[in-house]
Amino acid sequence: GTPFEVAVAELEECVDRLESGDVGLDQALLLFRRGAALQAWCEARLDAIRATIEERAAEGPAAPPAS
Repeated sequence: GTPFEVAVAELEECVDRLESGDVGLDQALLLFRRGAALQAWCEARLDAIRATIEERAAEGPAAPPAS
């Protein structure tokens, strides 16, 4: 998958492991920190994509392809 998809899958795994309650306190803290870092990374990617879409939308419709 794409780096974004890989990050989301890892974030989901962190959440699943934390929700399971089967990890000790130290491991839970590590998972929480990793999850927070992954969330921040994913949000930054989404913000960049959103900005690109907004820029292109502000430019108006794309010209039709030349025939």
